[in-house]
Amino acid sequence: MLILCSLASLAAFFRLLPHLTPSLTPPSPPKISNKYTPLRVIGRGAYGVVVSAVNAGGERVAIKRVGGVFENVIDAKRTLREIQLLRHLKHENVISLLDVMKPPGSLFNDLYMVYELCDTDLHQVIRSPQPLESAHCEFFLYQLLRGLMYLHSAGVLHRGALAPRMRGTLS
Repeated sequence: MLILCSLASLAAFFRLLPHLTPSLTPPSPPKISNKYTPLRVIGRGAYGVVVSAVNAGGERVAIKRVGGVFENVIDAKRTLREIQLLRHLKHENVISLLDVMKPPGSLFNDLYMVYELCDTDLHQVIRSPQPLESAHCEFFLYQLLRGLMYLHSAGVLHRGALAPRMRGTLS
């Protein structure tokens, strides 16, 4: 299943195979809340850092930290728009927003957004040394178009459907 990422810009952050991981090893993630145990930093993007984590039920999730979310009005509006849209979008080809949390402590400068953790993104699949057959391309295109069709049927237009923003599994 190929998952369409959220509307805000995210970094490519899901790792499927060891040869897809970057050579630079990021530092271990900080504790976010009692609900989630962070495992490792899996990506960085224009809007924040993403870590993989495990919730109390053992489910693996991705947590995006949006730093200084209220410092720039345009970025704050984009983040709010992402949260509002993803709360209502429920489709197997659109990534799910599971939770939104304020940071630990009294300062509220950052925001933590919890997503389902996907195996990989389309950018990593394309850059992988693994050869892509025609059937793979058809499968990915079909999944991508299903996600876009769902978004369009919901009245949402995605202006940045780029390979690093496409999430999915290779099964």
